[in-house]
Formats: sequence, C-alpha cells, structure tokens
Amino acid sequence: MSFLKIVMFNVFFFWLALYASSQGRLSMDTSKKPYLLVDTFVTDLNYLVLSPEKIESVSVLKDSSAIALYGDKALHGAIIIKTKSNTKLLQVAEIFDKYKIAEGDRQLRIYINNTPVSHPERLLVDAGEIMGVEITTDKFWVNPEDANSSEKVIHIKTNSKTNK
Repeated sequence: MSFLKIVMFNVFFFWLALYASSQGRLSMDTSKKPYLLVDTFVTDLNYLVLSPEKIESVSVLKDSSAIALYGDKALHGAIIIKTKSNTKLLQVAEIFDKYKIAEGDRQLRIYINNTPVSHPERLLVDAGEIMGVEITTDKFWVNPEDANSSEKVIHIKTNSKTNK
C-alpha cells in the first residue's frame, strides 16, 4: 500500500473532524475521543494499522445513538469500521504467537516502523500489512535521553508508512 493512500485516508478523517467541528458538531478536544470499534475490536486510531482498501464501511454515531448502543464509553460518539471479509486483524498477543516471539521477550518495548508504541494493548494490525517482526537493538530514538544501545525491543515492520 502506498504512503499516499495512507496520507489520503488520514487527511479524510482529519477533514471530516474539522468540518464537523466547524458545524459545532464535534469537539476537537483530544481528551474527548470517540469510541472506535473495528469489527469486534476496540482500539484507537493511533494504534490501528489498516489499509483503506480493506475497509468495507465506516459508520459514525453521535449523541444518544452512540450511548444507546455502547454506553458511557461512547459519550463522545462512536466510529464503527467494518472490514472486508478477507481481512485478518491481529492484536499484540496474536502477533507474538504468529512470529514466535519467546515468552521472555514479550515484555520488551514495541516499535512499529521505528516508532514506539506506548499502549501495546490497543494495537490492532491488519496481518497483510506486516512485513516482519524481530527482536533488535536497532531503533530510532524519539528522545536522546532514552538511548540505550544495548536495550532489546520488538520491532514490527509494516507495509504502511503510518507511524504509531
């Protein structure tokens, strides 16, 4: 999948949020995130690696309709993404199993495309986007004070250029 398609997908969501905000329909307060459901998985857009071509439909619910279906967790609305039938979504434990990450290494920090993942429990990745998973000491440091050249990390490489 091309970088341009990922950018276009993210721009679309940003434009949608900006338009809704200008209409007084959506707050841009980042603490008021909508509930995000991808098939049967709850996640966050920051932890989702999914090609736009794999999306069958997107539904946006707001106000009482979101709360009626999902309770208080959807107080700020809900986004429901339905993927196409050939999409296999993996959470972190399934990624570890598929790529045979040893039990002793499963507590290491996780990076996707050289970007640290601060909440691995929210990670949701389309299996078709994964190019490889490895234990490595090679990483990109966001903060130089975090640098530790001997620290091992789990690095997930994906086709997308989306950084998580």
